[in-house]
Amino acid sequence: MTIFPKKKQKSTQLHQPVIFQDGNISASDLKVLVCYHKPSVLPPLNSCFVPIHVGRALNNASSKDGQINNTDQEWLLSHMIGDNTGQNISAENRKYCELTAIYWAWKNYRALGNPDYIGLSHYRRLFNLNKVNLDFADIFVAEKWISDKNAYEQFITAHGNEDLDKAIQIIKEEYPSYNLAMETYLNQHQLHMFNMFIMKKELFFHYAEWLFNILHKLDKKLDYTNRTHQSLRVLGYIAERLLGIFVFKQIEEGLKIGEIPLVQPTENELNIFIFPKQTISNALVLTIECDDSSVFNTGVLLQSFITNQPINKNFEVFILDNGLSESNRQLLLQTEQKNLHLNFIKTQQAIDTYCKENALNCDDLDAKNIIPFLIPWIFKYFKQVLYLNSKIIVNKDISFLFEQYNQHGLFIYTSVLHHPTTPDKWFIDWIEKSIKQEKFSVPILMYDISHLSKWNFTQQCLNCIDSKIILKENFLNKNLLDLIQIMPIDLVIETALFEKNGFLLKNLDFKTHDILIKNTSNPTFIYFNSTAKPYKSPFTPFSSFFWKYARTTPFYEGFLLQSVQKQASLTKNIKKLLLTTYTGKKIIYLTYKLFSLCSWGDAKQKFKTRRFELKKDLKKSKRVIR
Repeated sequence: MTIFPKKKQKSTQLHQPVIFQDGNISASDLKVLVCYHKPSVLPPLNSCFVPIHVGRALNNASSKDGQINNTDQEWLLSHMIGDNTGQNISAENRKYCELTAIYWAWKNYRALGNPDYIGLSHYRRLFNLNKVNLDFADIFVAEKWISDKNAYEQFITAHGNEDLDKAIQIIKEEYPSYNLAMETYLNQHQLHMFNMFIMKKELFFHYAEWLFNILHKLDKKLDYTNRTHQSLRVLGYIAERLLGIFVFKQIEEGLKIGEIPLVQPTENELNIFIFPKQTISNALVLTIECDDSSVFNTGVLLQSFITNQPINKNFEVFILDNGLSESNRQLLLQTEQKNLHLNFIKTQQAIDTYCKENALNCDDLDAKNIIPFLIPWIFKYFKQVLYLNSKIIVNKDISFLFEQYNQHGLFIYTSVLHHPTTPDKWFIDWIEKSIKQEKFSVPILMYDISHLSKWNFTQQCLNCIDSKIILKENFLNKNLLDLIQIMPIDLVIETALFEKNGFLLKNLDFKTHDILIKNTSNPTFIYFNSTAKPYKSPFTPFSSFFWKYARTTPFYEGFLLQSVQKQASLTKNIKKLLLTTYTGKKIIYLTYKLFSLCSWGDAKQKFKTRRFELKKDLKKSKRVIR
């Protein structure tokens, strides 16, 4: 008996983005391996879904998706089993794809708890088991995919016929009883894709033995010379067709086949935040927030930092990812050096995890405002962390900060425009503005993690933000004067002070004024907080420092091209606007001209005057457009 849905399913509706569930199925009855090769949504804990890292033996090798970074490797190692234990073919993953998980389960079945049913799915596609009764069928597969071509034609269109023909020949020679099922399935337009299935234990062993006997023989017949990473995956693609042939053979034998709809895990199921750990001994740790709009700034900051630090010191940089595309990630990775290692942390995942653990309402928290409070919790396995705003440029060796300012919980730079009389007053203002989600930038923060952990810094701050209540007495009773140290003003130059001929600078007290003027020739940090940005205008104060380092970044030329294209687009839009305005004025001018001809007396003179005034304006507009 075959159970197929009556309604045909189009290929564009294979899986909908809904939350997956496993219904009432016991985890001891069924284990569905969920294949991962990079961080993604995790299935619920203690469910029948078992995450497995496929190709773990090749963790440092390149694949079709490039080379996996250390942060992602750490996450995969921490959150799931691997296919490289016991008897395995993990090292063959580039050819066998997710089949290395099937092989591992076949040879290491007891490690899964010896379940009655075994299955396979992927991190992007899962079986929706919410209404599935395992007694209903012997084999479950994904809902059929309706193709315009039959299974054979569909394969050769995508991959060519040579490899599949060799597999067909092996089946004819080794398993002649499968010929009818093979011919029937390969001529079908209803395909069971993705190597996804759920089978009874005994049937799974039979399938695995049949499948790998064919594939191992096929592997020896194939020529892998000059194949791309994508075409190297040929055994995985052929296995999809072999699964369909196997299923049709079981239908011949009278077994029951069921189809299960697929679901795609949703983002609100994300559970992939992992606390970073230091991978380079004695490295100094820097962290920077970055998104797609600030990637060039961040690259220039990194380059300025690298240029000025001693080569005998090691540095680890953690990019707090507020929304980076993969292409921009790769751009930043080009700045890595022998003594500087780059990592990425998704800030929203960190925030969601903290809120979940501490029963806080994430909706009331602004990521841009709360990340500085969250850093001691994110980096709880570290000793010291230096946070820099992406608008900062480092112009000197700043390793001294880690040595001289390690006796306080927080070493902070605050703007000279609102330099506090006491640290506790500034700190309370900072919390209050964060609660109100006001723009309040703290460009430099040095954290001593052990000091802040003892004070329970993150929880104290975020509890106030979540409740929108400032408990000033509680803060002041925690000896904030001992916790916070304000950075000397001679370390930083703020470009906003030098806008409009230094208007703000001239209004400072003479001592502060003289310190800053003395520091302008060779500042330690430059904070580009002026309205005009150096990458938009070369005449911005201190922009020469910015471009000094920008020119040495590996993506400088690309940024210049992008800027020119944006400027050309902007010029085109302005011209369109001017033409529209000019046309409107021309119509009004002609209207006045008509009225001045048709009127007399004061009215005629009035329209005539207006017409002449508008004529002068039109001449000016014409010159601008030209």
